[in-house]
Amino acid sequence: MTTSMLRKLIQDNRGNAMVEFGLILPVLTVMAFGAADFGRLFIESAILAGASKSGAVQGYRTTRDSTDIAAMESRILSDVGELPGVTAKGETFCDCPDNPGVAVSCTTTTCAGYGLPRVYVKATAAKKLSTLGRYPGIPNEVDMSVKSYLRVQ
Repeated sequence: MTTSMLRKLIQDNRGNAMVEFGLILPVLTVMAFGAADFGRLFIESAILAGASKSGAVQGYRTTRDSTDIAAMESRILSDVGELPGVTAKGETFCDCPDNPGVAVSCTTTTCAGYGLPRVYVKATAAKKLSTLGRYPGIPNEVDMSVKSYLRVQ
């Protein structure tokens, strides 16, 4: 092989793009699957947030509605549509204005200087999301739980 032929081979750039594409393709594929998983997580959390809000709205209208836990949970499950593996939980709790956040009995407690306690509903929509693949440093399963609180009118 002469030096002129060797120079031609060294200067020939044909095929460089294919080699570079072959090297970067696995990285692009992992990034695409990661973006798809993140998108699914975002969309499913938005669905859960809307469903939990609907469940809370179902129970906040009247005190009688706030005790119908089955209706709140049914509303959550109907609002998630075809999303599998969703669990729904509805709750009613009460507190007094002078001690907010501390649960008291809704039926037997009288708040000092206020009267009957404030009544709240809490609706929770939860789901376990599994990723499409395994990614280094990222868990394979994520527990999502969205809670909505409303004060009963």
